Amino acid sequence: GEMSARALRKLRGEDALAAALAGSGDESGSSDEEGDAPPPRAINLFGMLGDEDGEGDDDLSDSDGDGDRGAADGAATAATVAAAAASGEGESSKRKKKRKKKKSKKGKEKAEEDPDSVEAALRDLNIEPVQTVVPGAGDAGTGAGAPSDGAAAQQQRTSCLGADVHYFKADEEMRRLFGAQTIRDARAEDHAEAGGLRRRLGGAPAAARRGAGADRRGKAAAAALRATAAQHRRRKCVLVNPADEWPRLSPSLGLTMRSVGDAAPADFGGCGGRVFRYEHSHSYASTQEQYEAYAASGDPNLIAMLLRQNPYHVEALLGMSELYKSSGEGTAAGELLERALYALEAAFHPWFDVGAGDCRLEYSIEANKPLFNALFRQCQLLNRRGTHRSAFESCRLLLSLDPSDPMGALLMGDFLAHRARQFTWVLQMVEEMGSKCALLLMPNWALTVPLARLRLLAGDGGEEAAATHAAGDTEEDALEQLSHGLLLHPYMLVRVAAKARLDEGDARWKSLLARAPFAGAELGLASASADRLSSVAAERQQLLWKAPDAASWLRRAAERAADHAEGGARANADWPSMADWVAARDQAFPPGVPNAYTHLNPADFGDNFLALPPQGLNEEEPEGDFADEAEQRAAIEAVMQQQALAAAAGQQPDVQEGEGA
Repeated sequence: GEMSARALRKLRGEDALAAALAGSGDESGSSDEEGDAPPPRAINLFGMLGDEDGEGDDDLSDSDGDGDRGAADGAATAATVAAAAASGEGESSKRKKKRKKKKSKKGKEKAEEDPDSVEAALRDLNIEPVQTVVPGAGDAGTGAGAPSDGAAAQQQRTSCLGADVHYFKADEEMRRLFGAQTIRDARAEDHAEAGGLRRRLGGAPAAARRGAGADRRGKAAAAALRATAAQHRRRKCVLVNPADEWPRLSPSLGLTMRSVGDAAPADFGGCGGRVFRYEHSHSYASTQEQYEAYAASGDPNLIAMLLRQNPYHVEALLGMSELYKSSGEGTAAGELLERALYALEAAFHPWFDVGAGDCRLEYSIEANKPLFNALFRQCQLLNRRGTHRSAFESCRLLLSLDPSDPMGALLMGDFLAHRARQFTWVLQMVEEMGSKCALLLMPNWALTVPLARLRLLAGDGGEEAAATHAAGDTEEDALEQLSHGLLLHPYMLVRVAAKARLDEGDARWKSLLARAPFAGAELGLASASADRLSSVAAERQQLLWKAPDAASWLRRAAERAADHAEGGARANADWPSMADWVAARDQAFPPGVPNAYTHLNPADFGDNFLALPPQGLNEEEPEGDFADEAEQRAAIEAVMQQQALAAAAGQQPDVQEGEGA
């Protein structure tokens, strides 16, 4: 068998030691050839301390008598050997313990590389170990797009766009929050609830799909099933934890990722980065065409049949997930969504590092859109589950794919950061990305940035966050910034107060909303883009301002804004006038310009599931007995399924915004 590197080093050390001891005992009158020979290499005597056969002990003990007999050229060798022997006496007990451990491990010896030596070799070669290894089916390639190294790569990893890969998985966050036993019990209930889904979509284990026939095969079949499940677990994933009951992911899925090259500094919202793109094989493209035809038919049974044949077709998984979500089956929708992310991650290019913050995908390419859609839905799903840190990191990854933000990640990133208590990230985003995205001009960031400052001043971010916060910041300065945000977007206070129900039973809020500039602010909103952004922001932020301390800060800042807007002695002479605030708003969101955010639906940013209305049906109350109502309900559900599939296929059905949307 092959000899391990550690044993080979020990053997070389023993040979060198024997040669040195022999040379120290020779007389000084050696031959000319020996004098011309190069000096022996440095000896690693400590490598012999773990010798198994004990010969090293004898050599060390014999060397004590050889040190005082050598000539001048052997004195150094003798002194070194004596020092090694002295240290060997102190290590004798350790050698005995090592021998006992080796005797107890019969038949389990493996030729392994020393981890310390491997890391030392990497450092000698100036090679940084890869922090995140994601299995990818794409071609590694050697051309353009190679990852940058050195300080630039480290700066990208520490930027506000670089997600923390340790917090992607919601299961691990739930274990930290609720304990492992609680999670196991909840998972057992979810497993029973989603059992029918796995059988319908081909996701059940082989024995479950075969039914009673597998039971007749006895314990051998059960052992094979457990081996197959263990084989499923061997793939290391970053985004999700694959379940043992999921179908096996075939290497010939047909979904790969290719490195395109480096983007121009002005691309992707002025952030540049390394560009990648997904690619479909001929078989995957054929399955995609089949899925689009099934989705256009509006029959979910056809989609289920396609998933039984192709259990990891990403678009079909996302379509069925949306269908189950619209039907109120959140567990089934979440499982299908995670399976889609699992397939998308398996296709990652080896250079596609989700934690670097500089890996880009062009949203305009159809093959790239499923990852954007899956991450957006994952953010909403994780937030509903209460795993806010996982949702926040998923949102950071979504934003890093394309910092120009085609999915509206900036409209929920600040909210998720507050829910995850990552207040310093909000301020970091303004510092690093504020000039590129004009964050403080957006309605949501104009309010959440001063709220983050107030939270840090109150100590809500922890000691570490408080230490990194600016020492000279004060509550008065943060409240002043909040007042400025309300003067820039006065309609935000009206909508947030309505969503959070701050004015219910509180006369102070009612009188405040009746003052300028809040009274009639919505009617005076002339920009369709600002209208859409403020609607999304109010839908998303309502939970942040329901807290008593946040509501108090908001009311105090609104009172100062109202005093300034009304003029008189209570107006702040150091603040810009109301005309200046209106001019700034009109410059950022010009009136009369077409809405640039029509693709963003406020209902998609809410915590409630999207309810699709029945199209083509009478909105009047049904007449007749219970049987007629049941039939009409079945027809309504059929239309809802068709609309959900149409939405998943890329069409835009009409959406009715309910009160909770």
